[in-house]
Amino acid sequence: MSLRPYTFPSTAAPERNVSEQLESLSPSERKAFKLFRAKYDASPSYSLLPLSDYFALCFLRASPGKDKFNVQAALKVAQSYASWNAKNNAEALRLEDVKVEFDRSWLYHVGMRDVDGNGILYIQYRNFIPSEMNYRSLMESSAYMLRCMLESEVNSTQGITVLCDSGGFSMTRNFNPVWLPYWTKLMVGRFPLRIRRIVLVNCPLIFTAPWALVRPALGELKHKVVMTTSGSPKFKAIFPDPESYPAHLGGKLDLNRCQAVFYEARRSAEKQ
Repeated sequence: MSLRPYTFPSTAAPERNVSEQLESLSPSERKAFKLFRAKYDASPSYSLLPLSDYFALCFLRASPGKDKFNVQAALKVAQSYASWNAKNNAEALRLEDVKVEFDRSWLYHVGMRDVDGNGILYIQYRNFIPSEMNYRSLMESSAYMLRCMLESEVNSTQGITVLCDSGGFSMTRNFNPVWLPYWTKLMVGRFPLRIRRIVLVNCPLIFTAPWALVRPALGELKHKVVMTTSGSPKFKAIFPDPESYPAHLGGKLDLNRCQAVFYEARRSAEKQ
């Protein structure tokens, strides 16, 4: 998959192209970018995964630690990703390779933003049914979705919010004690994409079991988890726009329409 910025959904403000983004870097950021490119391109990781300029920017923007554009930290993550990709071939994935998982209606790139401008990744947990999936397809669909979200400059620069709708969760239908922590680690530790917060909404009491498994895998991100209910002041403070969350949470977002727009955007991008 070639990372290239594209507008999603069609009503979003156009984003800058890669050349414009590079030109806007500060002198120190430009120096860090050149050093990162030189070090990565000279490393064995380059033969595993050559990086586009945009993807290199993603790693620098999301470099671990307080200060961004940290060359050594970004290099470590990029080299780890290159090794992981060599085994999993995530870069070769196309929509048709993973569409069957998205058609299960559990994972959505909704094209909307929260109160802080972070892109929203929406998870409808009751439709996450491990017994009907296999581990590889789960990893591939999740990896593909995160890569798609990375194509937005705003997501790459600011990060994303994960909105996990846990209403209707069932231990017998939706819970897998082996997959869940590994999937969480993929979501929070593999990609150069900062997760700003995780909002768990309408969690039933039985959700304490999967949460006990997921929480350790979150690392420092566990301090950014918000548990709330739809319609509460806390929920509306994070998602003030009703268009950013679906009707069954009290909003106006049409998930079917979101999925159709996403499919159309991906097919268009993959023809280029």
